[in-house]
Amino acid sequence: MLYEVLDSREVDQFTGLFSDETIKLTRPLTSKKHPDPIRLVVYEDFSTNTVYRFLTNNFKIEAFNCC
Repeated sequence: MLYEVLDSREVDQFTGLFSDETIKLTRPLTSKKHPDPIRLVVYEDFSTNTVYRFLTNNFKIEAFNCC
């Protein structure tokens, strides 16, 4: 997935959050199908060492509440 970071919010990495960013998709087809900015939240579950990437259009809730 290719994207441009438009904004980055501060996160507490001790909770497992790596990043909380507003992004814009940049590939020609995906940017045409989804031209609006979206939110990318990256979270690691420390108990399983699994990294999750959440894409959403919800900019109202805090990242820790959505993971």
